[in-house]
Amino acid sequence: ILQQLDPGEAAAILLAIKMHADAVLIDESEGRAIAQARGLRTIGILGILIQARQAGHLAAVRPVIEALLSKAKFRLSDTLVNHALAMCQE
Repeated sequence: ILQQLDPGEAAAILLAIKMHADAVLIDESEGRAIAQARGLRTIGILGILIQARQAGHLAAVRPVIEALLSKAKFRLSDTLVNHALAMCQE
């Protein structure tokens, strides 16, 4: 099943299993499902940004999300972006 994934996602899952990691950073839904089926907790980039904002490490998540979308050409649904902004009261 791991062969279905991007090589980087597959490597991240295998490393997380090997290291008994608390979580694995993975955004693609198929990769998340496979990681979770193997007992791993998953977190995506928006989850990391929300945690950083709530811990006071980021003044705002909006500019980071905007940079991800425009400069890094990251794909995020409007629903997820709006949810993240709401959780950070932005």
